[in-house]
Amino acid sequence: MPASDLLRRHYWILYVAWIALCSIAYVGMGSADDPTAPNGRLSADDAGVMALTALRARSPRQFENYEVNHVAFSSHGELGPEARWVVLCEEPLESSSRGRVVVELSSETGAVLRIRKPVLEGDSPSAGRILQSSP
Repeated sequence: MPASDLLRRHYWILYVAWIALCSIAYVGMGSADDPTAPNGRLSADDAGVMALTALRARSPRQFENYEVNHVAFSSHGELGPEARWVVLCEEPLESSSRGRVVVELSSETGAVLRIRKPVLEGDSPSAGRILQSSP
C-alpha cells in the first residue's frame, strides 16, 4: 500500500487531535487574566458603555440615538496627567461633525474627565471645545 493512501486514511486522527488540543487550551486559559485590561484598568467595552451612560445622563433627548464609534486608550501624560479612555460617540446617520462627541474617562475608575467636541483634521489641538469638565 502506498504511503499516500496510508496518510489519507489516518488524516482524520490529526484533525481530531487538533480539535482536542484547541479545546484543552481553551478550557485551560478560561481563568487567565485579560491582557487588554492590565492592572485593574477598565476594558474598552466598559468604557464605551460608561461614555454613553454619561452622555445620556447629561441630556437624554440629545444623545438617545448616539452610538460608540471608537474607543482608544491614552497613556499617562498624553492628553492629561492621568491615563484615560477616549471614546468617540456619534449619531449613526449624521455625516457632519455636529453629531460627534468625545468623552474622556479615567482608565481606572471610569469617572468622566471631560466631554468635548472632537478635534478634526487640520484643527489645532485646542480646537476641541470642552462641553463639560470634571471638577
